[in-house]
Amino acid sequence: MTIYLVSGKSLVPVHRAAIPNAPQAVADVLSQGLILQEYGRTPSLYDPVHDLDAVRATFDDGVLTFSYADYSPAARLTLAVITCSAEAQPGVRQVRIVRNGVALKPKKCSSYRDLMAK
Repeated sequence: MTIYLVSGKSLVPVHRAAIPNAPQAVADVLSQGLILQEYGRTPSLYDPVHDLDAVRATFDDGVLTFSYADYSPAARLTLAVITCSAEAQPGVRQVRIVRNGVALKPKKCSSYRDLMAK
């Protein structure tokens, strides 16, 4: 499974083992934070989803709904990590993000192109 983490102020793709044919597992993978192999990496990595509450995802007919609770203003970098990580999963045609019970305006990973590591 490919997910995106943060290095500095950029998104970087990272590969993780995951359950095949279960795109909703992206929520569990992101909420666990960094794994042992990612600590001490230069440049350092950060997973902003690890700091969120009530993280879960469902997958139905190509739509991955990623929901979470967060009581600080929504950070663009966090939304980019969620969107790009979810979109990277096989079979996902659309990503829907629900923050504190409210659906956010859908965006594509391509709208975060400026955040991708060069």
